[in-house]
Amino acid sequence: MGPSMATVIILWGILTGLLAIAHQYWMVLGIMLLNGLVYTPYEPLYRTIIQQIVPLRMQAKVSSTIRPITGLGQPTGSWLSGLLATPLGLTGLVLASGVATIVIGCATFMTPRIRNYRNEGSEGSISNSV
Repeated sequence: MGPSMATVIILWGILTGLLAIAHQYWMVLGIMLLNGLVYTPYEPLYRTIIQQIVPLRMQAKVSSTIRPITGLGQPTGSWLSGLLATPLGLTGLVLASGVATIVIGCATFMTPRIRNYRNEGSEGSISNSV
């Protein structure tokens, strides 16, 4: 499951980068359709991994900690976009966003703990995936 999540991130970055060079409506529409299809498995994979590696008694605490952290992504991205839009232009900004997402996806894929993660149930997943 870990490699699948990293693949979703990498494909999301590639398709986002392609938006930078898509200058026709049908191309943007097609890329956004593919983006939606590519991103669809991310949330179920993410939730399944959390449920498998976090003990049941701690899942509420982990979820309540993760949500505020991930919730900061949108305002932080908006702030960075505002800073970078003038020097990079909109095309450069979308391309840079895609490249950054690809880099994060590759870094995620190269992390041994994620790359080696397999669906092993809640017992032993962490110790066996290191």
